[in-house]
Amino acid sequence: MDFETILLIFKQVFNFLVLIFIGYVVRRKNIVGEGAAQTLAKLLTYVFAPLYSVVNLSKNVSIDRVVGYITNIGWGLLFTIIFIVMANLLAKIFAKDSNEKGMFTYMFAFCNLGYFGYPFIQAVFGEQMLVEYMLFGLSSSVILSVYGYYILTKSASTINVENASKKEKRKGLVKRIISPPLIGTLIGITLGLLPINKSSQAFTDIVKIIAPAGNCMSPCAMILTGIVLAKSPLKDLFSSVRAYLISLVRLVGIPIVAGVICILLKLVGVPKIVLLLAMCLSCFPAGMNVVVYPESVGLDSSAGAKPCFVSYILAIITVPIVLSLVLKFIYV
Repeated sequence: MDFETILLIFKQVFNFLVLIFIGYVVRRKNIVGEGAAQTLAKLLTYVFAPLYSVVNLSKNVSIDRVVGYITNIGWGLLFTIIFIVMANLLAKIFAKDSNEKGMFTYMFAFCNLGYFGYPFIQAVFGEQMLVEYMLFGLSSSVILSVYGYYILTKSASTINVENASKKEKRKGLVKRIISPPLIGTLIGITLGLLPINKSSQAFTDIVKIIAPAGNCMSPCAMILTGIVLAKSPLKDLFSSVRAYLISLVRLVGIPIVAGVICILLKLVGVPKIVLLLAMCLSCFPAGMNVVVYPESVGLDSSAGAKPCFVSYILAIITVPIVLSLVLKFIYV
């Protein structure tokens, strides 16, 4: 991996860390109050994240692409399932309660697919690879909007319906599954698959109207992370042994297992581009929803925020090393 790629990762991570630091400062200085985290998280969950999905998926998913890349989409689904199985096993090692188990499962199963992955893939591998990456990660996008939201908000739902009837519990379960992120994902895919001309003025105007709100997703998620981290003194953010261990599992442990699987699949003739994309999903830092979704329902996400924060710092070192090994031993 060349120096320009390392510099690109550093720039991307630095941008994230600046926004996290802003959130940290405004909360520590009481510029925003205790309720700011939940308010911002609700905006992210109910407005920014769904609109981001609508814009991104409607522009990049089409019938031609789905048909043309159906094999890659299938491989993406298989690897997403593998990562989820691994994540559930690993989360049990680190979690102290069900809330932490949900956050750690999410961290191990789902990377920052879009805001870290998209610019990185495009800059390093080009526009065509970005299309391949988006469609390979389509299954992950859909599953995290259902399963990811469910596991991250399950603890709050259990508390709220402790004495509820079976009917109320079923209603609560449906509400957790049919979530705003899922609705945004389904609308985006539907618009992408509709036989409409995406170059039409009407389509372009609609995207232009909602795109700015969708673009708020990443910076607001970073600021929210900083607000959550402000519960602890700054020195504590860098002294949590558990946070480093969880981050290393996310950035190194999972890629090692994924690499073994990819080497075996390479021996039986699986296309090398599939293996490269799978390794990218395995080695990118944790997705920010590990903070956003729990906070939106009033759960404390600080146990997930710390390793998530650390994972971005360590990614400056681990991502170039992992992908250099992939290009040397797998993508050849």
